Amino acid sequence: MLITFKFQPSHFPTSSGYNDGLQKYGLSIMNASNDPLHGKKLADILDELLDYYGGFEGLSRKIEIRCFCIDPSVKSSLRFLRTTPWAREKVESLYLYVLRQKAKQKS
Repeated sequence: MLITFKFQPSHFPTSSGYNDGLQKYGLSIMNASNDPLHGKKLADILDELLDYYGGFEGLSRKIEIRCFCIDPSVKSSLRFLRTTPWAREKVESLYLYVLRQKAKQKS
């Protein structure tokens, strides 16, 4: 059985707007086009960082995480990053930095 919910402005009455009404209930509308991480898989992010920094040796110099330094593999690194929020945040932050550097190089 498939249940579909439609959120309409009348369901969340506020004077300041539709999105504010959603935030009142812990929901929000994100503009996905402004988020460079939207739709990116962690494996793709890791692969791109490994290419940019020339493998685990270069990546481990930028982020000192044990899974990048000692006997690194993509599989073990992904397992660690998926279960460790602080490490994933560091990798995502570095990925955003790399995207900015690539954008600077193009212009």
